Amino acid sequence: MKKIISSLLIGSSLLCAANLYHKELHNDSLPLTFKISTQNNITSIDIKNDKILVSTAYKVKIYNLKTKELEKTLAFDNIRKARYSNDSSKIFILTKKKLYIYDNNYKEISHIKGNNFKTFNISNDDKFLAVYDYQNDNTDIYNLITGDKIAKIHKYYIRNIKFSPKNKIALITSSKVFIYNTHGDLITTLPKLSETIRKIVWVDDDTIDILATTYSNQAYLYRFDVKTSQIITQTPNKKYLDSFVNLDKNNDLLANNNILTIFNFKTKKFLKKFVDSTEKNKDVVAMELSDNHQTLAVGYSDENIKIYKTNFTKIDTPITIPTTTKQPKPQIKEKVVTKIKVVEKKVYVQNKTNKKPTVEIYASQTDGIVPLTVSFKIIANDEDGKIVSYYINFAGEEVLGKGNPTKPFNYTFTKPGKYQIMVAVKDNNGAIATKKITIKTREESFEDFKKNIIGK
Repeated sequence: MKKIISSLLIGSSLLCAANLYHKELHNDSLPLTFKISTQNNITSIDIKNDKILVSTAYKVKIYNLKTKELEKTLAFDNIRKARYSNDSSKIFILTKKKLYIYDNNYKEISHIKGNNFKTFNISNDDKFLAVYDYQNDNTDIYNLITGDKIAKIHKYYIRNIKFSPKNKIALITSSKVFIYNTHGDLITTLPKLSETIRKIVWVDDDTIDILATTYSNQAYLYRFDVKTSQIITQTPNKKYLDSFVNLDKNNDLLANNNILTIFNFKTKKFLKKFVDSTEKNKDVVAMELSDNHQTLAVGYSDENIKIYKTNFTKIDTPITIPTTTKQPKPQIKEKVVTKIKVVEKKVYVQNKTNKKPTVEIYASQTDGIVPLTVSFKIIANDEDGKIVSYYINFAGEEVLGKGNPTKPFNYTFTKPGKYQIMVAVKDNNGAIATKKITIKTREESFEDFKKNIIGK
C-alpha cells in the first residue's frame, strides 16, 4: 500500500474563495451546455482550473471550459465517483473494485483494490484519503504523503464522506452524520433526522449544512453547530429541493428543477430566484461550485450539463440565466470487440447489465395503540442472481444479516410516535434495492377506552 500511494506527494493546499457574497447575485452571460452520451445518469461533478470532471456509471469525461471542448474520455465499469485533488494535479476515480489515481496527462499512477467500494473523499489539504467499502462495512483512512493506512472506521451503510477544512471527517448515512478525526476517533454524532439526507456541505470547521428530503419529496435545509450537535437554523417551510451549494457563512444557493434560489440563514428568507426556462421539469442530480466561486455546474436527470460563469460581488443587478447553448458533436458509442484468432473475425459483444433485486415489506398493521406488536414479512427476489445480504432499520434499531430475509419477525413499539421501517437487500453483483414503510403509534385515548368497553 505504501508503495502504491507514496508517489502521491501533493504540494499546495486548496486556494480559498476570492470573494464573500452580498445579498444578491449577478450572472455574466457565458453559457455552456453539453450532453453526456452514456446509458446512465451523472454520478458526480467536479470543477478545477477551468476544467470540469463529469462521471457516469461507465465513463469519466473531462471538458475544457476555455475551449468548450471535450478533452478526454476514460472508460471504466461501475464508476461510483470521480474528483480532482484540490491542487488539481491528480484525478481520483472510484469504481466498484478499485480506486484509480491518474496524473494530469491521464496516465495511471496507482490504484487501491477493494471489494465493493461505494464512496470516497480527499481532505482539503490533499493529505488524507477516506474510502468506504460496503462489503466490509469499513471506511479506511490513508495518509497520502506517507502512503500508510492510519485508521479504520467500522460503520455500515455510508452514503457519503466529507472532510472539513481542518480535516474532521463526516460519515453520512441515510439519516445521521457521524464526525470523526483522522485517527478514527468519534468526535460527535449529529441528531438523527426524520428525513433522508441528500447532501451535506461543511461551511467551516464547526458548521455543517444538510439537505434532507421527506418521502413526499419535500425538503428542509438545516444548519448544524458541530460543537453542540444542535440545529442553528433551518429553512422556514418545506420546499422541493434537489441540491445546494454553499456561497458563504450566510448564504446557500438551492436548486429546484429549473429554479435556483438564494437562502439567507440570518434573515431566514429566500432572497433571489434564477429561472432557466429551458430546463423545466428536470431534476438536478448534481451541482458544484468552483473553488473561486466563479463557475457553477448543474447536472440534470436527462444527463444534460449546464455551466454558468458567475460574479457574486455585484449588488442590485438584474439576474438572468443564459439560455443559449453550444453542444459538442455527439460521441460515438463504444463497442466491446473480441478477436477470434482462428478466423481473424471481429465479433461485437454487448455488455451484460445486472438487474437490481426487488424487495417488499409487509406489516400486520400500520397504526395502533402502544404497546403495539407488529409482525413484519419481507419478500426479496433477484431475477438474475441471488440475495446475499440484508439490512433492516426499525425504530432506530439496526439488523444486518446474510442471505435472503425470508423469516417473519415481530417488533413491539412501546412509545407513541411515527416510526420508519427500512429494509435493504443486496444481490451477488452488488446491486441494492430498498423499501420503506411507516408505522404510527399513539397513547390510548378516552374514545379508545370507551370502544374497548363497549366492544367487551
